[in-house]
Amino acid sequence: MSTSGLPPADNSLLVVSLAELSEAGTAILLQHFHQALPNTSIQHWHPTLAERQSVAAQGPYPDSQENLYGVAILARRSGWTGFVVADGLANRQAHGSACGGENAQVSVVMVAVRPAEQDHSTGSRRSNQDRVRVFAQRTTGAAEENSGLLDALRSFTVSHTSVGDRLARYGDLHMQHGLELHDPDRGVFVPGTVKSLGCEELGGVVGAEGMCT
Repeated sequence: MSTSGLPPADNSLLVVSLAELSEAGTAILLQHFHQALPNTSIQHWHPTLAERQSVAAQGPYPDSQENLYGVAILARRSGWTGFVVADGLANRQAHGSACGGENAQVSVVMVAVRPAEQDHSTGSRRSNQDRVRVFAQRTTGAAEENSGLLDALRSFTVSHTSVGDRLARYGDLHMQHGLELHDPDRGVFVPGTVKSLGCEELGGVVGAEGMCT
């Protein structure tokens, strides 16, 4: 799958938009991180609908767990091991329209792709190196936390595990507990692989135009 808008990995902070931010909202969001990390380059990627369709069946929410996991694998293929996601909540916060009970500070979802523990039962060393786990956790938006985002992306982990019920678990992202994401087309508690997503392997699930359906 071509990801023409995804920059190659470097020491920048990668900000991925999974919400329909306006130009003004995008500018506010990127300025927010430039101020928090004045000595850090900021890269921005807004996956197209076609890119999202290549990694997950599309529902009404572009910031779904399925899309978070899918773009994490695409980013890892380009060398990124961590990035932050601007989702619907970040969009509302950037525009000053947070709903009642939502934090007014701009917060994002940290996403990290970590190597899975080596499985000695598999015969291929290469397949073990390809196995990954994907973690997600929402930031609080606090200034001191923003200044340490790059270090947090390299080290954070979570103990909660998503079992695929998006509505039941998505709130954990908003409550800073975090969760482990899984390939929706593979069994839960099974590490994913960078080489292929479940929908890419299942011929009956991928449409003629490369879309997961």
